[in-house]
Amino acid sequence: MIRIYLWSLVSALALGLAFLYPGNQQSAFLGWVATLSLLYVVRISNCAYRPLYFIGLVVQPIGFYWLFETIASFGGFDQIATLAIFSLFVTISALQFVVFAFLFRNLETLDRFGVRAAVAWTLGEFISVRIFPWQFAHSQVGFSPIIQIAELAGSLSVTFLMFWVAEQALSLLALPRRSQLIKAGVSFLALIASTIYGSNRISQIEHSEGRTLSIAVVQANITVNDKHNISFFEKNTQRYIELTRELKDSPDLVIWPESVVMEWINDKVGNIAADPRLPTPNAGSALLVGSLTFNQIPGVTEQSPQLFNSALAIYKDGTVPQPYHKRILMPFGEFVPFSRYLPWLKDLAHLQGEFNAGTEASVFSYETKVPGSSALVSPLICYEDLVPALSYESVEQGAQLLVNITNDAWFGDTAAPYQHHVLATFRAIETRRYLVRSTNSGLTAIVAPTGKTTSHLAPFSEGVMSTEVKLLTQMTLASQLQDKPWIALLILATCLILYKKFIKGGSNGSH
Repeated sequence: MIRIYLWSLVSALALGLAFLYPGNQQSAFLGWVATLSLLYVVRISNCAYRPLYFIGLVVQPIGFYWLFETIASFGGFDQIATLAIFSLFVTISALQFVVFAFLFRNLETLDRFGVRAAVAWTLGEFISVRIFPWQFAHSQVGFSPIIQIAELAGSLSVTFLMFWVAEQALSLLALPRRSQLIKAGVSFLALIASTIYGSNRISQIEHSEGRTLSIAVVQANITVNDKHNISFFEKNTQRYIELTRELKDSPDLVIWPESVVMEWINDKVGNIAADPRLPTPNAGSALLVGSLTFNQIPGVTEQSPQLFNSALAIYKDGTVPQPYHKRILMPFGEFVPFSRYLPWLKDLAHLQGEFNAGTEASVFSYETKVPGSSALVSPLICYEDLVPALSYESVEQGAQLLVNITNDAWFGDTAAPYQHHVLATFRAIETRRYLVRSTNSGLTAIVAPTGKTTSHLAPFSEGVMSTEVKLLTQMTLASQLQDKPWIALLILATCLILYKKFIKGGSNGSH
């Protein structure tokens, strides 16, 4: 029993540290250590639930320790309420390891193909609901070739490969039979083939041709307290205007982060001339700006307006098309879960207002310096660059560039902004689009379609990052198939479990 929990601790520490220091080769190495030791615990414990749940309970506070302070500052909770919510987060998030154990126990049929653990863990990642949707795949960003297969079936394909290879590597610890050697050999060849494929794809994409868009990304490093102090609203926006005016050239597009404009703007404003609080673009440049907006339903004066966290496009001529409204809202910061049924929950959190969620992607068409040419840009706000489906929808609607605007100042000087960046990196690979991440305080960066961060601004500093990005249009297999491969695998696994429980089990019981 002691040996089981020692190896459980090894796996938990390796995985926790991989996410504590994300994006480098050390993290990639720790990801493999965590995978191998996790599966070794499965082997020596006969997939007992308790050791696996123990791993989950240890991983969460190590990798996501910062969430405690974020809950307090973002939701406005006292220490006791914060501790209760954080503890709930840890205990619920750790259940993913229990889900894996259940699936592994009931999918022994897949042993003949050598993918039992790979299917069980990958489906566990796929169906588990988590506030911060980490995957084993995210540990591998420091080893760029292997993660390129994400363009085929998303980041889950990288997780699948890791568990497949680790599962077969451990099978060689026993006296290997010929069938085991063949299964292990196939998995190792898959790893080698994925690495070669990835190296070739990196070279192809880096040398691909395409029109370019000149951009500038502004980071003003406004503190959380100043950002939400009403007396500083105008001053904060002015700082972004000043930094933008310091640009020597006129890029096609200047990008400001989430909720720079903290005063409520009518989402039907139409033109900057209709509201003097909106910034005026530099000559020759357009803007993409984070703003709070409202929508008053025409003719209904007694009803409260709908409130949104939005991205405003401001074209060179001052035109403001219909904004993009954030679709995935953060619980306790932008809305209070279950408050419709338990109104007293609102008293625990101090919100500016109960936000409404947007319903669809937006693609803004910006003019470029090439006459008659435009760039199709799709915004994602805050957490939304962690959800593959939203990026896929943008690309389906023609987006040639993805832009995430966010305010990660809530996380403070922790690992969280780096974790957010690493998880978002996969959206660039899956869609083969440049991803621009514009943040208030860091990590502001440009991610190439290969997943490589080509430039960034230092966290907690003022600065402007100017560069050019390629406008790519190819549709990847991942963006076309989206979740279909994993849904099909889930259906297959469900059928195998039902067969075992009700048909095969019932048949065995009748004899």
